[in-house]
Amino acid sequence: MSKYLKPSLIFSGLLLLLYYVTEYLQWGLHRFFPALILFFLLQSFIVAWILAMGERDRQRFPIYALSSVSLRFVTGVLLLIIFLIMKIPDLQALTLQFTVVYLSYMIFELSMVLSNLRRN
Repeated sequence: MSKYLKPSLIFSGLLLLLYYVTEYLQWGLHRFFPALILFFLLQSFIVAWILAMGERDRQRFPIYALSSVSLRFVTGVLLLIIFLIMKIPDLQALTLQFTVVYLSYMIFELSMVLSNLRRN
């Protein structure tokens, strides 16, 4: 589990550092950007747990990997719906930042999982 979680923690830390640097330079990421990072970090804990379960069952590991991708997508859409219902100001910028962070985490996660999928 830790081989998936440690890189994700480092990646989240770098994104938070990016947020605080842009705040200092007054470039202005959305004020909910740290909440997005926290959301994706919590997802990473769940994804790491799912992938650790998949490593115990090598035959079904691709199913576990696909379920982690599906979980990340469905919970991401639900978060965007919640933001829409809450009528967050500047929702368009937040949605764009969400998409960039979502794709970054997805590429990061798939690069970590790809080595295990090739072995099967």
